[in-house]
Amino acid sequence: MKKEKVFSRALSAMLILFGVSVGAFAEGWYNDPEIPNSGIIPKTLGHLTADGKKQLVNFSKVNPVSINTQSDSLSHRFGGEGTYVFGDIVTAGNSVLEAMKADTIGDATVYTGAYRTDGGMGKQYNNSKDEIKLPNGVTRDDIVFARLYWFGHLYANEGLPNSWDSAGNLEVKDIAGYKKAKLKIGNEQASATYEVESEVCNGVFAYDSDKKLLPDNAINKGTQYRYNMHYTCSVDITEKIKNNFSDYSDTIEIAAGDIKVTKDNAARRKDGKLDGTRIYTSNQVYRLANADKEKNPEKGFMEDQAALLPFGGWYVVLVYDKSLEARQKLLDNPSLIGKSDRKGAKEHLDKYFKAKNVTLYDGYLSLEPDTGNNTNISADFRLDGIYTPTHGDYIQGKLLFGSFGSNKGNYSNLSDDQKKSLNEGLFVKNAKNGKYERLTSPSNPLATFNGSKSKYVVDDNGKYKFEGMQCSQSGCGNKYLQGYDLDEFDISDKFGNGQTSIDITLKQQPLPGGKGTNRAYVAFMGFSVDLHVPNLCYAQKFYDTAGWLAGILL
Repeated sequence: MKKEKVFSRALSAMLILFGVSVGAFAEGWYNDPEIPNSGIIPKTLGHLTADGKKQLVNFSKVNPVSINTQSDSLSHRFGGEGTYVFGDIVTAGNSVLEAMKADTIGDATVYTGAYRTDGGMGKQYNNSKDEIKLPNGVTRDDIVFARLYWFGHLYANEGLPNSWDSAGNLEVKDIAGYKKAKLKIGNEQASATYEVESEVCNGVFAYDSDKKLLPDNAINKGTQYRYNMHYTCSVDITEKIKNNFSDYSDTIEIAAGDIKVTKDNAARRKDGKLDGTRIYTSNQVYRLANADKEKNPEKGFMEDQAALLPFGGWYVVLVYDKSLEARQKLLDNPSLIGKSDRKGAKEHLDKYFKAKNVTLYDGYLSLEPDTGNNTNISADFRLDGIYTPTHGDYIQGKLLFGSFGSNKGNYSNLSDDQKKSLNEGLFVKNAKNGKYERLTSPSNPLATFNGSKSKYVVDDNGKYKFEGMQCSQSGCGNKYLQGYDLDEFDISDKFGNGQTSIDITLKQQPLPGGKGTNRAYVAFMGFSVDLHVPNLCYAQKFYDTAGWLAGILL
């Protein structure tokens, strides 16, 4: 990982409080302080264009003029080199928006916007639910890590009514409170609800006071300003999960909501009537890849129209680890996991609580080509410090990631040759042949970023078993989660014996044949792989005053 810049977020925030313009001298247009939770954004925050009409606050590590060097955009969060657990990493999550019928923003009859409110948290704000699945035998003491992530896309549906005030502040009421979310743990009979506040947020905010992009036939042309922000926030919830978990349960029901997200189309009324035809305009003000194309951060501001989907949702990532003491307890009390003897308990532990290297990275990574369909985006990662078993044909491993912003991933209109050349998704270097291979699953047969959700659980044979959406090259049908992806991939066939590192690349490209683009903003990525545990032996020797009596190898 690269060293932090001299002007850290904390220092930049202090300078802003004293009225100093950080954007005027900060190195690069990234690593800016977070957008204030109040939604009141100082003109001194981030960066202004030379004409003073546009503002960018890039509170991520993505350098807009070096978009293909994003390996440091995700930071180490859990595990890593030399660490292991006797357990695994698992996920849950959901979107908080109803999916629109069309793939992208179209006419007003396609999508008018609706929040999901099926998470058991009431109807007053968006919320949805999911459950974490665990093997039999997990107790609250085994839960060593749990983190809640949430994300959203915010923009001016009918334009902002105001620009910077006399004090140099821009007030965006819809942003206020974006750093907070609601969390519910447990089912309807026994649950606890919390308001949580983020420990860290990452994303991009852009504002444009130049009104020229509004269409000529918009009734409010020349009176509105535009902004948009897509972001991800996260907070540790380990203790909250542990406090609401019943030992030896095999599921944890989780709901989250009250996430700040715009649910409606970016639209302008053409004729002034409520039921009149609408003209759809750009709700994306800045695109990082546009800046990279011109190697000029100011060129990231949109000079053409691009409609970006409404999206918002949440994820939970959890790690469980059965300690030596806890493993011994099950061996001594096999009935706790429904086993009749020590042998059955040991077989259960060896199957469901194997030694694994578990690693999690998070932050904000942008996989979005430019509007001219010219830029391929990629990010490379190498995970060191793993050590797979030195023998055996099956080495269990999986990769998981959470991303947002994707469309339906309907690639059925591509030719067979174009499908074969598709250079999007997650690629893992196969240790057996040295080649990078694109990961697929029943949820992701062609498109990786397609609004799907899936996971792999350990079956009775100790192998990974797929659970999730069954999608096609045309998408996931009515199960499509708009702008939301939470997927796991079985990478067990990519490892070799005694392997000490794994190479992974994330890619996105304009679709072949000029058929548009997809995108993914990645919030986290994790790995789990079997760890080599050597068979230890020791020599026990007995002796008396005359010398050694025996040496017994045990």
